[in-house]
This record gives sequence, structure tokens and C-alpha cells, in this order.
Amino acid sequence: MDYTSKLHTNEIKEETLIFDSLLITMGGPLQTILTGSFGLILLLYNRKKMSMHGLKITDWLAVFLALFWLREVFNPLTAIIGEIIKPNGSYFGGDEKYISEVLNLPIGTTS
Repeated sequence: MDYTSKLHTNEIKEETLIFDSLLITMGGPLQTILTGSFGLILLLYNRKKMSMHGLKITDWLAVFLALFWLREVFNPLTAIIGEIIKPNGSYFGGDEKYISEVLNLPIGTTS
């Protein structure tokens, strides 16, 4: 195996590693969105029963699951407020920042 083929093999391994890392990182926000959506769907499905009989334990569980959506609201909101207070302060962080960087998107796009 010559030097150029080793170099090409290392580039392929690095691209695979970056892609795999991206998929794993995307799993966090996607799981948060799915969990929140599941809770919201449960709340919408049971809304008539809840209005008539009040909230049961399973309804409170659905409320808790729906609150997972707060992350998707909190991240861009705090970044925007932080940018207003201190411009170019780079308030975006976490998984969403990494996803934007790897996909060559402006930071904050995936938030």
C-alpha cells in the first residue's frame, strides 16, 4: 500500500467518523422533539376527558413529556437575547451548534 492510498483511506475514515458523530449528535435534539411531540399528541388526544374529569397521573406524564419542547424554544430565545445584550458573544452552543458547524450552516440555524 503506497502513501497516496493510505492517505485516501485515512480521509475516508475521517469523513465516516465525522458523519457518524453527526448522526449521534443529531439524535439528542431529535429524541427531544419526538418525546415532546408524543406528549403533545397524548394531550391533544385526551383533552376532552381532561376537561371533564381533570388531570390524571397519565395526563400529568403527558404534560411532562410535552415540556421537552421547551428546549427547542429556549435555545434560540436565549441566543437572541444574548446577542442583543452582547453582540458577537457566541451564545449558541450545545448539539445544535455542532450540527450547524458540521453542515456548514450559519451558527444558530439548527436551533
